[in-house]
Amino acid sequence: MVKTISKFYEDLYNGSIKTKYVFGLPEKELVKFLRAIKLKKMKVLDLGCGDGRNAIYLARKNFNVTGIDNSTSALEKFKNLIKNSKIAQN
Repeated sequence: MVKTISKFYEDLYNGSIKTKYVFGLPEKELVKFLRAIKLKKMKVLDLGCGDGRNAIYLARKNFNVTGIDNSTSALEKFKNLIKNSKIAQN
């Protein structure tokens, strides 16, 4: 089953699966959450970061973000998005 899930996400991020999911925009709930409370800037671990949409949003808000994902296609997209942005890379 794990291999099936991994293959699904790999296919999703490499474009083999057509989807209605919105990639590139942060989750609405995350945006609402950060507006509702005032958090001190801190380290954030984004497990299953995918293409990095939430991680990039948080980094632009000056959080120190580490993103982890099982899909190499998703991580490649994430790396390319970071290269094309003004976000510092570590």
